[in-house]
Amino acid sequence: MTSIVFAKRNLKENLRNPINLFFTLAFPILMFFVFQLIKMGTGATDEIVPMFATNNLIPSIAVFSYTFVSLTQCTQIAKDRETAFQMRLSASPMQPRHFFWGYFLPSLVVVAVQTTLCFAVGFCFGLKFTLGSFLAFLSLIPISLFYICVGIILGSVLGSKSCAGVCTIFVQLTAIFSGMFFPLTDGTFKDVLTFLPFLPSVAIPQNLIHQTSQNLGLYALVLCAYTALAFVLAHSIFRKQLKNR
Repeated sequence: MTSIVFAKRNLKENLRNPINLFFTLAFPILMFFVFQLIKMGTGATDEIVPMFATNNLIPSIAVFSYTFVSLTQCTQIAKDRETAFQMRLSASPMQPRHFFWGYFLPSLVVVAVQTTLCFAVGFCFGLKFTLGSFLAFLSLIPISLFYICVGIILGSVLGSKSCAGVCTIFVQLTAIFSGMFFPLTDGTFKDVLTFLPFLPSVAIPQNLIHQTSQNLGLYALVLCAYTALAFVLAHSIFRKQLKNR
């Protein structure tokens, strides 16, 4: 119950910030429309630019929006540390786990809204409601856990002024190494990216939408490993910085 109360506070803090709302909800959808305009303006077909096809672009946009959750998460935790907000709450009966879940749960709510919004827009642009699209939607929620944990890790070790710069690098790494906006040809480079978390996070929902099982097991195994590692690190680093204060 304590975690829920603290989570409500953190969610309200996010909703009060129009910049957070823009980047976490509006900006990814805006990018989707920009890519659609580019495709229509150039006369390119889905065969020429498959990464801009609605079936491929919606999962990419959803994952891209999760990187901004990492940024929001990082900034909020860092600011609470610097303003001694966490220190003041430490005098209360709250335990470290209450703090951790109080930051974790609001991001999960935002992710659910982001994913729903992305798929709603996708259905308006030709994405069909099939078993594959439903499974892709469900798969994106656990995929988002990796990005939430990364935000907690960065917020626990960075200052508020450093969050934007470091998280921007993380956003770019996700965009480039996942192949969401740039085509990745088969070869050594793509094989290496298979064992990083970025490509699997996009490939899993895309494969589910297309109802193909190509490398699906490998992608799931890699992403589960990174998510488990990120969760353990986020929990331990967050507890450590909280106790040090």
